[in-house]
Amino acid sequence: MIEMEHRNWRRYNHRSTVGFYASQKRLFAAEARILERIAHEIRDRPILDLGVGTGRTTPDLLAISRQYLGLDYSPRMIHMCRATYPGVPFAVGDARELGYLADSTYGLILFSFNGIDYVTHPERLRVLREVRRLLADDGFFVFSTHNARCLPQKPYDIRRLQLTWNPAKLAWRVLGYVAGIGHYFRIRKLLFEGEEYSYRASGGQNYTVVSYHISVESQIEQLRENGFVVAGILNSMGVEIDARSDDASPWLYFLVRKS
Repeated sequence: MIEMEHRNWRRYNHRSTVGFYASQKRLFAAEARILERIAHEIRDRPILDLGVGTGRTTPDLLAISRQYLGLDYSPRMIHMCRATYPGVPFAVGDARELGYLADSTYGLILFSFNGIDYVTHPERLRVLREVRRLLADDGFFVFSTHNARCLPQKPYDIRRLQLTWNPAKLAWRVLGYVAGIGHYFRIRKLLFEGEEYSYRASGGQNYTVVSYHISVESQIEQLRENGFVVAGILNSMGVEIDARSDDASPWLYFLVRKS
């Protein structure tokens, strides 16, 4: 595993990250809107929940179909899933290596919370190939990805501090602010700005992870080259946008099918 992927895996298997994900209980607006749109086409069909985290999406997907499997490459995330939803099938698994699952099986494959963004570009293409292999011919692939038009806040931006009159809170925020700057300078050698995609560090994990960013146009082309056609694009607020949009929201959601 190369350094970028190893750093990201360690962060997503860290207790503090698992705790944060466990605090997330609901679908995001875009996810809810997409599932409402396609529920009648995937009801009671097999669903694969990639990057399931601690099971934020599990209840809503189980309400659509009991033929459900949740996978995550973080053992701690899967441990939390099993404790929260006993009897529901979860497994530690890597989205790039799913050869044990049958071809053309799933009516829906979901990769939420930008999970596809934490591997390198070549490995991202491996994920897309595996998803296409597993997806039923009339199935849907839904995923979110970081929007290249949304530039992340710099770690030394003083606005990150969120000043307060509470001295204990202020001290804690100053510590986090300083730590974030340190994290950033440790990983900046991994960052990259390209025409088709970029590797960037953002404040979401206090600059401890490197994430993939891509524009609407480049993502559509990447999907086309890997055998998919786009059926819908939503921004992180759940608003539908078109292929030429200059929307600068942090995440983009894609609803796609096999071409």
